[in-house]
Amino acid sequence: MKCGTKLYAGRRGWVVSNASLGPAYGANPLLIRNYRLKRDFLLAHTRKVFVKPGDRVRAGMLIARASD
Repeated sequence: MKCGTKLYAGRRGWVVSNASLGPAYGANPLLIRNYRLKRDFLLAHTRKVFVKPGDRVRAGMLIARASD
């Protein structure tokens, strides 16, 4: 996808700390936890992130823009 593409949440969840993720995922990886599905969703190589750890994410919400 093109750099700057808007990225929307596909499911609801909570943004959790990305401190355990290494540099292979880019400078701003985003980790979203869905407790009901017992799954984590990872967005890597994002240029701009609009949410922070502790935020609640709803399906369809703009959460980031793509990087390289």
